[in-house]
Amino acid sequence: MPNSKYSISDCLDSPIKAPILISRKRPRKLVKFEFEQFSTIEDVFMYLVSVAPYMKQLLPVSSYKGYVFSLVPLSPLSGEVLTMVYTKGSIDAGMMEFDISTKKYKSVTAVERADKNYFIILIPKSTSISDSAIAQLESSKT
Repeated sequence: MPNSKYSISDCLDSPIKAPILISRKRPRKLVKFEFEQFSTIEDVFMYLVSVAPYMKQLLPVSSYKGYVFSLVPLSPLSGEVLTMVYTKGSIDAGMMEFDISTKKYKSVTAVERADKNYFIILIPKSTSISDSAIAQLESSKT
């Protein structure tokens, strides 16, 4: 862009001052949350294993603000509807091996067996989408 007022080096040297719109058609995207509550962490793991794509062995789970959960997109292409599959509680960060037949999990350091499912437990410092889901969940209970 020879007629441009700014050069590439100007952009790299200065911080971004305004958010960048990725889509002009939908500048504000609203996300709707659905909720599925389970009694135990093992039940959450069982659900996630059953809805995971075939041969997907590593699944993310969050432990945050007194909930153990995963946000599953119901509309994968648009991401407008998410299901929060959750139970109350907490779990330590790391990798968990889950055995469907015994419905038990244990902490491991590596993916060891093809017949097991694994969960990466994340404990975020903050997460705006999870905060929104938890706020909506807790407001609907009152």
